[in-house]
Amino acid sequence: MRQRKNGPFRGRPYRCPYRTDDPAVTIPGLFAGAAVPEQTKAPAIMSFAIQPAMPGDEAAIETLIDASFGEGRRTRTVYRFRDGVAPLPGLTFVARDPGGRTLGSIAFWPVRLPDGKIVPLLGPLAVQPDLRGYGIGRALVTHGLTATRLQGVPAVLIVGDPGYYAPFGFSVPPVAGLALPGPVSPLTFMGLEFKPGTLSALSGEVLPAKD
Repeated sequence: MRQRKNGPFRGRPYRCPYRTDDPAVTIPGLFAGAAVPEQTKAPAIMSFAIQPAMPGDEAAIETLIDASFGEGRRTRTVYRFRDGVAPLPGLTFVARDPGGRTLGSIAFWPVRLPDGKIVPLLGPLAVQPDLRGYGIGRALVTHGLTATRLQGVPAVLIVGDPGYYAPFGFSVPPVAGLALPGPVSPLTFMGLEFKPGTLSALSGEVLPAKD
């Protein structure tokens, strides 16, 4: 929900740029009019702001991710890309309510393409389990992808549910020639190109960006 000038986040950056109670929104300028539907209609309006994560947020984010995915997440292929690797600077965001409680988080991690280029891998995207359906995850993805594009990255990768991420522009064809070092089923490996050919012109394995 767009905050009023006298609202609790007055003067703070990174406000949610659209109403979160809308059944569908159009993200201007980023995905050429793609409508992003609500998966679940929320029973009420949820006020929150998207802000950059601060150094003291790590514990709250880790707790939130554990609540969303459980300890089993550490056995997944995508976790190999994050283990021992820091997220990309300036690309970790949290959603907070007016009282400062962390409702959701998103981060982007560096991965190495077969040609040596580094691109972001989106995730994990986590939302408090009892607050799903209020548009928090959608707002975090929209904000995060806008931030990556403003940083000039040429493409973004994701391992996720096509039903959720396809409206943001992610699809399988850009990564048809690429592979990850392990299985991802029942999820799907997808890509989003801001610069055509960044992913689709390549073949080979995507690896963790470890020095």
